[in-house]
Amino acid sequence: MVKTSNQPTQNPLAILNPHAAGIDIGSMLMMVSYSDPSGQQKLLESTGFSEDLIKLAKTLKSEGITDVAMEGTGVHWMAVYEVLEQEGLKVTLTNPRHFKNVVAQKTDVKDCQWLHQLHAHGLLRSSLIASDLYRELKTYIHERNVLQKMKNDTLNRIHKILTQMNIKVQHVISDIEGAAGMKLLRGIALGITDPEKLLSLVNTSKLKATIDELLQSLKGLHKKQFTVVLQNQLEVFDFLKSKMKTYELLIEDVLKRMMPSDENGSLSEIKKKKIYTRKTNTLSI
Repeated sequence: MVKTSNQPTQNPLAILNPHAAGIDIGSMLMMVSYSDPSGQQKLLESTGFSEDLIKLAKTLKSEGITDVAMEGTGVHWMAVYEVLEQEGLKVTLTNPRHFKNVVAQKTDVKDCQWLHQLHAHGLLRSSLIASDLYRELKTYIHERNVLQKMKNDTLNRIHKILTQMNIKVQHVISDIEGAAGMKLLRGIALGITDPEKLLSLVNTSKLKATIDELLQSLKGLHKKQFTVVLQNQLEVFDFLKSKMKTYELLIEDVLKRMMPSDENGSLSEIKKKKIYTRKTNTLSI
């Protein structure tokens, strides 16, 4: 026997955030879904130009929107996030894997409408976005690490050129990037072929290798094409090191701004040591 019940049917999901909007971000086109004060859903299109993004933010604010959800894919979201944040809107950056796993049928609903709907029901989880100062620090560290990789690649090319010249000094000296190693490389790049003249450029007493080993390692095929390539690679190496130094100074400046100052506005010696330690650990990432 089948029993019936007069219990009320389950209510649909409640709207927890009526002032929400969803943005589908593209490289040049932004699709926005939101509800106006009367509850009617609207769609907007905007280009990715800064002026249009500012107009979009002002339009959403005029419609009562306070919270905007968007996907955190690629790098296109970063500029949109910055503009919306500067205009006073709360931005919920969500991981696409989170909201795409929500059990529901999206069917033909646009991505911005789907984001809007889920965000209005409180079903989106926001990703952690660091403060502006930390974002500045992260940018400098990232760019320095890119230069570090480029510098390592350049050093590998220098090793290849030395191998082609049959010069083995990079195997005799433990650190070819050190002061003695770079002096020898610059001497070779200048066209010095005499091993004894090359050794006169450095203090051999600080090197573990013997004089005979160093002299043998500096004998090679000093052809013009190899010397030209070595000289160019050393110029690239010096350029990358100088730009890395620029970023390191910027990183140090940001770290100082993160630290509290003394009453006279200057950092104490203890705090300076902490900054240096933190900087060293950060740059090793």
